[in-house]
Amino acid sequence: METEIFRQWNTWRTLTLKTLQRVEEAQVDKITERFNNNIRWNAGHIVVIHDRLTAQMLGEAPSYPDGYATYFDKGTSPDDWDDQVPSLNEIMAELEGQVEKLQDSIQGRLGEEPKGNIFNMPTIGDLAMFAVGHEAMHLSTIQSLMRLTK
Repeated sequence: METEIFRQWNTWRTLTLKTLQRVEEAQVDKITERFNNNIRWNAGHIVVIHDRLTAQMLGEAPSYPDGYATYFDKGTSPDDWDDQVPSLNEIMAELEGQVEKLQDSIQGRLGEEPKGNIFNMPTIGDLAMFAVGHEAMHLSTIQSLMRLTK
């Protein structure tokens, strides 16, 4: 099952990155009436949540870059950003290397009980699959924002 889960992580991350590569500069920070956040926030949010979720599974501290949680955590808003918010290119660079790093940290451990389990799931593998769904949901939001901000 590990191979399948990691294949899903890689597939969805590849789709996310290919989609972000098509975003026009004018679309990156636009917020529409249908959404509270923008494309940049959704991409940064994927970085923060995947990293934090994996760290919690293992009982470790997250390793995303300083400031990312301030800008991209649940409950944050682009309305509160300053001029230090990471660019979409910086976020994409984080996304590019993240899946391999996270896979390395949980490889061979998917059947273990997670140390920190905010969703009451029985195994690290279950939480890893949750991360796939989370990314897919935010990819869908990014794609919707791209269509609405053309």
